[in-house]
Amino acid sequence: MYGADGKEMFTSTKEVVELSREPLDAALFDVPAGYTETQNSQELYGALSTAETTSSAMPAPDPSADDRNNAISSLAETKQAGTLRVGVVTINNMSGRPVSLDALRERLVNGIGGAGIDAVRLNATSQAAAEAEAKAKQCNFILYTDISSLKISAAKKLGGILGRATGVSGVDRSDARVDFRLFAVGETSPRLQSSVTGKEEGGEASIGTALDSEARAVSAAVRRGR
Repeated sequence: MYGADGKEMFTSTKEVVELSREPLDAALFDVPAGYTETQNSQELYGALSTAETTSSAMPAPDPSADDRNNAISSLAETKQAGTLRVGVVTINNMSGRPVSLDALRERLVNGIGGAGIDAVRLNATSQAAAEAEAKAKQCNFILYTDISSLKISAAKKLGGILGRATGVSGVDRSDARVDFRLFAVGETSPRLQSSVTGKEEGGEASIGTALDSEARAVSAAVRRGR
């Protein structure tokens, strides 16, 4: 997705995780019970409208335990008076290296929270949907984060007595760069647009360090934007 300025704002990648050449069950292709053939689109949409009306007239089933728990969680997420809330969109990994995006976003969410600011996860995958979800979750700001690069370089080998004593020949170092943009809900220009870096042993550790810096910068910007 590209913004009005032509810059890339969001990308989505799909990956095949399982592939089978086994033949499909023939029952999958059986005509379903209650099937009625229609001759044109008018008949089709009329049938759909009738089905929706019938469905809406049926009594709603009793909520399951999961539904009740979800309702309780929604109530618990009600924003306290005087609190500013940041909606954190799923982190966009542009580095080409596999990382745990859920764990990294959780770290970012936890880093932002505190001192009159809380952060919630937004599950939307487009800017328009994120704006709508942010309003529904009473957010004041929306945060977009991109892992723009993750470079891993082999460390120099440890030799001599030190190498034999530690039992290791060196640890790979990595450099991560994270770009982020903070928008006030309803605005099209970012309140904050910046980049942070992290350099640690291990890719996710480097990204985590960068996200910690991002969280501090975002918290400061949110407080200024009161």
